[in-house]
Amino acid sequence: MNGGTENDALMHFLLADSIRQALLRKYGVLLFGDALYEVLGFASVNGFRKAKSNGALPVQVFQLDKRRGNYALTEDVALWLSTRRLAADDGTQLIDEQSNDA
Repeated sequence: MNGGTENDALMHFLLADSIRQALLRKYGVLLFGDALYEVLGFASVNGFRKAKSNGALPVQVFQLDKRRGNYALTEDVALWLSTRRLAADDGTQLIDEQSNDA
């Protein structure tokens, strides 16, 4: 096995876990509302809605019965954020990269 690949996987795991723990402490298992929009990097709810209607959200969102709004798992958001951060370290751009301006 490649030591660099193992090290990269470990770095990704540690970063994702650190982000997950911070988000869990602040928001709990589910992100929704303003917290969801802001953590995903949207300046406004309108930008979030536009990305959702275009199928361009970086994580899976869902609705809950008898609740309004969109929800995402904190775990999914933490993994996405850590992937973005590590991609920035190695200078790569991910294919799903979208402008969040609206």
